[in-house]
Amino acid sequence: MNGDGLMDVVVSRVHRENSAIRKHTEWYPNLGGTFGAPIELANRDYLAIRPVDIDGGGDTDVVLSKSTSYGGGSLLWMENVPG
Repeated sequence: MNGDGLMDVVVSRVHRENSAIRKHTEWYPNLGGTFGAPIELANRDYLAIRPVDIDGGGDTDVVLSKSTSYGGGSLLWMENVPG
């Protein structure tokens, strides 16, 4: 994800925090033997996570998708920009 040649992790999860249901999609950067603190990409859960260079920029973007039982869904493109 960050171009350092190490495989990072993107995870989507739902958990209970106190009495609230929390949804997150987070990136954990690989620091070379350990993973860094999570960086939140979205404040909801997604069922499919696809790392891909969608814009042809030479870096790894992330595409997130989720469908619903009532025929709806969402698609989110996280563009990897320099800096």
